[in-house]
Amino acid sequence: MKNYKLNKMFQILFPFFFITGIFLIVLGFNDKVEKSISYEEDNSINYNVYLKKNSFFDTPYLPENRTYIASLIDYFDVDFNYKVKYNKKLTGKYTYNFVALVRANKKDSEGYYWQKEYNLSEEKTIDVKNNVNVNINDSVKVNYGKYNDILNKFKKEYGVSTNGELKIIMRVNNVSKFDKIEDPINLSSEMSISVPLLEQSLEVGVNKDTGSNKDIITFKEKSNRHAYLIYKITGFILLIISILGFINVTKANKIFKKNNLYEIELDKILKNYDSIIATVTNKPDIEGLRMIKINKFEELLDVYNEVRMPINYYQDRTNDESTFVIINESIAWIYVLNKHRFSKRVDNNEKKKNGDERK
Repeated sequence: MKNYKLNKMFQILFPFFFITGIFLIVLGFNDKVEKSISYEEDNSINYNVYLKKNSFFDTPYLPENRTYIASLIDYFDVDFNYKVKYNKKLTGKYTYNFVALVRANKKDSEGYYWQKEYNLSEEKTIDVKNNVNVNINDSVKVNYGKYNDILNKFKKEYGVSTNGELKIIMRVNNVSKFDKIEDPINLSSEMSISVPLLEQSLEVGVNKDTGSNKDIITFKEKSNRHAYLIYKITGFILLIISILGFINVTKANKIFKKNNLYEIELDKILKNYDSIIATVTNKPDIEGLRMIKINKFEELLDVYNEVRMPINYYQDRTNDESTFVIINESIAWIYVLNKHRFSKRVDNNEKKKNGDERK
């Protein structure tokens, strides 16, 4: 009986172990730690506008921050200076290239009719090793007339009213490994100047977009802490123990219950109704009384509620029999719990159940 109660307790504990195991496994696989990289860009663009041969300007080019006559522009010489500083040392590769973007913008609303990119250079590579600063300084020459002619051709062919734009872009990409960060980080940046097209006889202004950024990149990375591995192993062990343990104690209790239904039922009665049951050492003397035999203990409880007399309990260990008696005046109500008859009744019920299943 003691083992049965202990197994019942484990039946309650094993589901708790199972839930704890799942929690530990989830905790173990949640092995990501938050890391961050901060950086600050300080980009700049300088340019000169070279002129076609003419009888008015004495210099071959004009410096920036001027307005220019479109018909006199030969090409732009644009110097891009990309500078970035990180809070962690990095090792990896920086790649960059120059692109010309020709766009036919809508005049009276946002958006565009057409755009196309033209490569101005091959992709170039710079190696960075164990440094926090990166500096790329390079220049590109852009034939203004070439892209002006392209957009003029588009306008004449389709007859749209458009504001033309030439955008000279430097695109920078970085794939590097940073100090104390396991996975490579991919960062990109872009800066450009914009020049109007289709303005053959008008003044041309140049707009810069250096794309300087100051930001903190936050991401999650797999942790190398052994604690997460311990969580996983412990969690799986608890899962296996709880599943196998629950199955074993359930089987053991089922077998015990089948073989000890008398003891279980007796223990249940004595435990639940201890306050109204009087244990006696001698079998109650009911000779000469009117005896009423009762089939269920619950019916004896109904009698107790009516007459309010104690229930006398006597155990005959020789015959594995327990007798519960209520005596009131000349009547004795008797309920007998007999181990052999109890077991026989259970066996008959099982045979009946098995017979129904075969049908």
